[in-house]
Amino acid sequence: MLCAAKGCPTRAFNDLDLVATFLPPDAFAILVVGTSEAARPGVFGGPGSLRVDGDVGRGLVRRTSLSGTADFAFDVYAVPQPAGVVAAVAGSSWVAQVLHRDADHPGGTGATNAVVVHVR
Repeated sequence: MLCAAKGCPTRAFNDLDLVATFLPPDAFAILVVGTSEAARPGVFGGPGSLRVDGDVGRGLVRRTSLSGTADFAFDVYAVPQPAGVVAAVAGSSWVAQVLHRDADHPGGTGATNAVVVHVR
């Protein structure tokens, strides 16, 4: 599950933290951010849907904790996009999701739910 843990996605504060939970322990996880949302079930050959769509960028890779969590800062001045990072403008919306390695899933990859971030 991916949720906003604290903060606010504004250009003034820029302190939004996203936390992915219930992931496999000690596994790789990556935040992906897109410009729109669409359901693509079975993309990974198992459960979970890719929800991020449009222009999709990859954020930093994290290793999940032993309790299966990973924290990601959502920087409104450096939103990952295919050609590099871009600054979000007030009024824009972004879709974030965490992809992770999961040996228990066919295909070896799983995905959290998606979170829509509205920048103010």
